[in-house]
Amino acid sequence: RNPFAWTWRAVARRNAGDLPSAERYLRRAIAVGPKHAEAWQELGQVSFELGRFQAAADAWKTAVAHNGALASKLRPRIDEARARAEAP
Repeated sequence: RNPFAWTWRAVARRNAGDLPSAERYLRRAIAVGPKHAEAWQELGQVSFELGRFQAAADAWKTAVAHNGALASKLRPRIDEARARAEAP
């Protein structure tokens, strides 16, 4: 029931290259803590690495909505993900 624990597990899985497990853990983190900005931020990163660029942009926008301090860090990533999502 702790979104931090699920997020930490997800980061460990992502660092080990296991993106599908990382995504599952992040979705659990968000289910128990839907306003946990770090989980949304990490979900954006995992989605980006999986080539799901629109999903990455959406997750990062949600992270910013829950923690405005992330805006300066994530705005360029959001723009990059959007551009890649729209690329042919």
